[in-house]
Amino acid sequence: MQKDMLRLARLLLCLGLVFIVLYATFSAVPSRRIRIAAGPEDGSFYAMALQYKKILEKKSYRVDIVSFQNTDEISAEVADSTKHIDIGFVANDLQGKSQANLISLGEIQLQPIFIFVSRKVETERSILSLADLRGLSLVLPPEKSVTSQTLLSIFAAYGIDQRNTLISFLPLNIGVTRLAREEFDGGLFILGAE
Repeated sequence: MQKDMLRLARLLLCLGLVFIVLYATFSAVPSRRIRIAAGPEDGSFYAMALQYKKILEKKSYRVDIVSFQNTDEISAEVADSTKHIDIGFVANDLQGKSQANLISLGEIQLQPIFIFVSRKVETERSILSLADLRGLSLVLPPEKSVTSQTLLSIFAAYGIDQRNTLISFLPLNIGVTRLAREEFDGGLFILGAE
């Protein structure tokens, strides 16, 4: 009987070791799910995230894209481990950020400023400089977006602000639609050139 107890103890010990090895192995394997934070669905960062999704899904990963209207929120979301977001596309510089668990892997694209002006405005006056936009009704992406913050700082260099120019902030798709209906004199957007 003592031999049986010894065999049982060895068997339980072996099963315990096998369980520990299996648990450690599966715990060490990285997740096959990746969450990517990107900008608005009609923006260039979202389009880039879709391209990465396609590539990663061919490698058997499950990829979710989380869209943000304000891209300045993305770096904080990626840095916050409770949010479970693995990758983010941002336009702002990460240098000087105090998030130790956030690194930049590089730049994916340079983005020009696109300036659209209604035909009516263009026939009334020439737009040769950003200063010529002063006094018009302009539409920009959401106010907290990096795009709008960048454009507002550029406007300041040209003497344009909300005291002398009507500036509206709308989601990209709504702003473009309303601009096409000539509800605004002009619109400025920073997007991938393609």
